[in-house]
Amino acid sequence: MLFKIFAVAAATLIAAVVDNHSDIKKLKDLTAFNIYIPTRYETALHYEVKFPEPDHKENVEYILVNYFDAKDDYVFGVHEQKNNTFVTKEIHEVDGSSGNLTIRREKYYYSYKPRPNSELVSINGENGWYEAYINRTGRGGKLTWIDSGTCIELDTVYLSKNNMIKIAESMKKL
Repeated sequence: MLFKIFAVAAATLIAAVVDNHSDIKKLKDLTAFNIYIPTRYETALHYEVKFPEPDHKENVEYILVNYFDAKDDYVFGVHEQKNNTFVTKEIHEVDGSSGNLTIRREKYYYSYKPRPNSELVSINGENGWYEAYINRTGRGGKLTWIDSGTCIELDTVYLSKNNMIKIAESMKKL
């Protein structure tokens, strides 16, 4: 009985981590776009801000947040950036003969355009585009939509299209 109480308390404590979003809220003043966070997580219990790095203190061009389950397995990721804007891309190139790594930065104009194989879906009455991953049966893909100028991309190899749409519909602006 004591073990059951401890297990429920631990699960509640872990679940609070995914509801907290304090690390994401810190980024709000560093972006030129609105940030959205899910209120539905499926099996995810905690998250990791993959980009920007924790010590990044200026001009965040995009954010990447990954959500994990109790076993630390990846459930889904959320990539957000301003649509119709210039962003800096870091390109890593390895010389095949010497093995030397060259890193360069390049600015490019980002404007989301659905791919021909994308399926038009509705997210809270707005257009979204779902791309299933090849050779996956009913699970996995990318779901992309624009909300108030922010391009949001949900990525998973684990969840179904319907679960992805439910998470997308749960996204709330910070």
